[in-house]
Amino acid sequence: MTPERRAQRVAELAPQSRSQLEALLALLGAGDLGGLARRAVSRFGPVPLPATLAPKQRPGSIRATKSNRTKPLIWMMGPGLSLDGAPLSQFELATGLAAEGFAIETVVAQDGPLRQRYAESSVGVSVCPELACASSVPAWYENDVQRLVDLLRRQNPDLVIASTIDSFPAIDAARMAGIPSIWNIRESEPWRSRLADRHTAIAARALACFGYPSAMVFVARASQDAWAKFAPSDRSKLIYNAPHPSLLSTATNRGALRARAGAGPDEKLIVSIGTLCERKGQIDLAEAVGLLPADIVSRVKLVFVGRPESAYRARTEAALPAAVRARTQFTGAVPEAMAYVQAADVLVNSSRSEAFPRTLLEAAAARTPIIATAIDGAAERLTDRKSALLYAPGDTAALAAAIVSVLSKPGLAETLQQGAWDTLVSRHSYQAMIGAYSGLVRAALAG
Repeated sequence: MTPERRAQRVAELAPQSRSQLEALLALLGAGDLGGLARRAVSRFGPVPLPATLAPKQRPGSIRATKSNRTKPLIWMMGPGLSLDGAPLSQFELATGLAAEGFAIETVVAQDGPLRQRYAESSVGVSVCPELACASSVPAWYENDVQRLVDLLRRQNPDLVIASTIDSFPAIDAARMAGIPSIWNIRESEPWRSRLADRHTAIAARALACFGYPSAMVFVARASQDAWAKFAPSDRSKLIYNAPHPSLLSTATNRGALRARAGAGPDEKLIVSIGTLCERKGQIDLAEAVGLLPADIVSRVKLVFVGRPESAYRARTEAALPAAVRARTQFTGAVPEAMAYVQAADVLVNSSRSEAFPRTLLEAAAARTPIIATAIDGAAERLTDRKSALLYAPGDTAALAAAIVSVLSKPGLAETLQQGAWDTLVSRHSYQAMIGAYSGLVRAALAG
């Protein structure tokens, strides 16, 4: 079978090409009444996994043949090439490890605009349909992961580094292929809800994957704690994200950037960056603007940067006060979100759950004051009124008060700018972060 036909065939079998009806028929044919019931109930909302769900372990495998490469090949596997935080962080990690002398190839399930940055770097990238594994039918998942095992055995990388909890099939397949792995976990939601969209048997496979890698790297202690029940403590590592040098070396003309964002010289530009969705909670900002004093509302310009999910943009737009709606911009995904951060008078991060938002690093590097929800890694690394103004998710009155404080008190804004720089930039360098990952890679390659 030619490579083109193989890719076509895998795409035909990939989960996104299987209909809901096919999944129901497959579960019915297998007599999986529990799976059918769970899918039926989940139509009305997420159904948490059972608290007693046990990891479904696989036996270890011996690698068929070790490579004889002079420079070990590392596959960095992830969900896609979007311009979201996790793929961008994976790109910066890949290029950093390549600079340390490792042979790196990024392998993802879906193509996207980040491919252009890879083309300009020393790191190769390829789209691998085998990475897309079924989530609702156990038999489909087992077949899909076996195809991924076959690919790993053919290509025989020396190490797999998987990014995000959703890449657990890569860790599962590496276990079956006998290839060492490292898992970079960037989520902090409770495991019962984070994996709730999986069939329980597939979720049990995911939980078992915590026992396989040489190391699991968490980007926040909150994330480490969320998965501590399954991650062996001796292999659970905490490495904070650090700003890439490109974020610090970009020369900016703030006036030109503000003009590009449509902000006039007398307007106050408030920017929110991230996929427009329930988890990111941008509706907080839309509602909070309606609580601002009239003299501030009249000068506010809002920009929401990020691709929208479902009907969330419409809900956010409907929550905006009429006086601001005409001065609100929804950009969708953009190649350079950092430009909006640099132009802003304040960055608002309203996430309900997030290990550590990349946009906070961007704001610290740009010396833009931060307002953020007091959750997970943000509450862990930032201090209220010193490096950011923190508020409880959904507390729109507190968010409105924080916006008023930042926009009306220059001294406070300067304090927050310097505090975020000291906390997120000065204390955690990109080179130190790459050095920490490099040490784990060398240990994994050494066996």
